[in-house]
Amino acid sequence: MRVFILSLILFFSFSALRSQVKYDTAYLNSGYLHIDHEDIPLALFTESSRFDTVDRVFHASPGETLHLTLYNLLDFDVEVGCDLITETVIVPAGGNRTLTITTQDPGGYGVYAQNDELKYYGLSTVLRVAKENQHNYVWNLRAFDKEANRRISEGNTPDFDAFTPLIFTLNTEAFHVNQMNMRGMVNGNVNDSIYITFAGSNIMHHAPHFHGYHVEIIHSNMENHMIGWSKDSFPLKRDEIITVLLVPHQPGTFPVHDHNLISSTTNGNYPGGIMGMLHIMP
Repeated sequence: MRVFILSLILFFSFSALRSQVKYDTAYLNSGYLHIDHEDIPLALFTESSRFDTVDRVFHASPGETLHLTLYNLLDFDVEVGCDLITETVIVPAGGNRTLTITTQDPGGYGVYAQNDELKYYGLSTVLRVAKENQHNYVWNLRAFDKEANRRISEGNTPDFDAFTPLIFTLNTEAFHVNQMNMRGMVNGNVNDSIYITFAGSNIMHHAPHFHGYHVEIIHSNMENHMIGWSKDSFPLKRDEIITVLLVPHQPGTFPVHDHNLISSTTNGNYPGGIMGMLHIMP
């Protein structure tokens, strides 16, 4: 009987330990963002070796250790880090390395190239730490200067003092392409608890603004005095990742856009750029 009980204890202890470890993969990949008949070069973390403009977003539960294997399809080495750890890995061109990240508090954290130019270029994404049963969305906001992207793609250094962005994206998609951003959709019901994580993945500040609702700011990867505040808009700094809690009090369809109003354009044309939508049912 004692042997049986001990076996059960060891089994459940091993299962609990195993549940605290997660393995995931991503590719460092280059390609083009197609906007207004133009091809804008960029590099992203992608889910597969085939390039697309869907950011690879990572998920883990609080307290879980994530072993993230990165495959570098670029023709140069890239140093990658994460907000949650001080260690980095240099992923060689054509090779792979594993970044080990131990999570703690719920919230959104950056996974990014250590080189600022490559981070701007698109190698900046989010690790969302949350319970698996939560209603979670990640919105990555970017501003691209086409000349800067071109210079980086050619191996040159852009002049960020002359930074003039004309392309603004939410999850690497501009609103004006089809008067809708399918990657910027939130679907829920009245009184749901909906978590949205905003990432300021470029060198530009943003100011997300909610129509129809207020949200509670519950986490930032930076020191932020607004934690716990209920607001319909808030500043999002460069490299900041803010998670908000939306509990809708009314049904309807409402937009979320950037109050840095140039970001609501594409190549100077309105409407465009950064625009998400909330679809809330009774």
